[in-house]
Amino acid sequence: MVKFNSERVNHPTRLVVRAALCGMLAANAISLAQTGGPNPLLGTWAGELRHEGESQKMALRFELDEKKSLIVYFWQPEMKFYKLGPGPVEQHGNVYQAPPLTFHLSPDQKKISGVMSFDGNDLPFELVQGLAPIDPSPKAPEGRIAQPVWTFKTGAAIWSPPSVDERAVYFGSNDGFIYSLNAGNGKLLWQFKTGGWVVGSPTLNGGHLYVVSDDGFLYKIEKQTGKLVWQFDTRGGSVARILYDPPASVDFEPLTSAATVVADTVYVGSADTNLYAIDANSGRQKWHFATQDVVRSTPAVAEGVVLFGSRDHNVYALDAKTGALKWKYDTLREVYLTRWWWTVRLTSAAATQTFSRLTSSPAKLNGSFSTGLRL
Repeated sequence: MVKFNSERVNHPTRLVVRAALCGMLAANAISLAQTGGPNPLLGTWAGELRHEGESQKMALRFELDEKKSLIVYFWQPEMKFYKLGPGPVEQHGNVYQAPPLTFHLSPDQKKISGVMSFDGNDLPFELVQGLAPIDPSPKAPEGRIAQPVWTFKTGAAIWSPPSVDERAVYFGSNDGFIYSLNAGNGKLLWQFKTGGWVVGSPTLNGGHLYVVSDDGFLYKIEKQTGKLVWQFDTRGGSVARILYDPPASVDFEPLTSAATVVADTVYVGSADTNLYAIDANSGRQKWHFATQDVVRSTPAVAEGVVLFGSRDHNVYALDAKTGALKWKYDTLREVYLTRWWWTVRLTSAAATQTFSRLTSSPAKLNGSFSTGLRL
């Protein structure tokens, strides 16, 4: 369910929506040739975007590019969107499309009516000629500007969220290494080479850490020395990661299932569509459960139940000892991992709240399972 209240929308969520809008605005470019007189859409149109009794200001500005094709810019100030674009405009009879927008011009050419389609919702809007919202100038920083205590450079991009204990910082890099740095000064303590990108966050448990690499292996490593204890093949290394590549694709998978350790069992999802339960001491498989698509969600375990999501749209609840299915819930969209939270009660196959795109790992909180919703 899309929510408008900006107080409920975290800044990183706005960045996800911004990336999605920019990607969709840049997709499927088809030139709209200008014939005859000036196009009646040219100029700025302002009004409101509505959803379930709530509304937000919205504006569109139509211009011609150097090829005389119609392009559009987008404003939604409550979401901190100012002049997103430009995106191409397609015309099909009396209907215009600039994904995610579909709209038409009134016969008297004084009003634009349409919908913005996003995550399964069609949000209606009506616009008339007006002024675009003013982008507030960023405030100059006041007082002392914080500086990093230390920095450390790896051989490639870092998507892996770090894990920290009282001694060290642990993280992975797209250069294929797992790193341990002194938390106080950033000096390298050790590094461990894997066969692929290390995107997921290391899981710390006792004197060890567990981390999955894009080579498909889950590694158990001694925190103190960086020595390998065992490695387990999740068979996900041959599955290509979806990369952000507009306009060909607006999907993106900068995510990997992190391990969850409970007692003597390690639970982890795999790109091979399975969730695995592994003996923490020997590294041998106890059981696995097959879904219908990639599992990037980090599992949660509570009261003898393992809860996780799959790209096949389902949230699954399994018996933690046997891997037997207790129930599953179809969210209608992919279930991924993120750190931003939206709470829903999932005590049975029916959820008490409708949600459209789950993107977080589940967590147990006050008797309810919690998971995330990408808006």
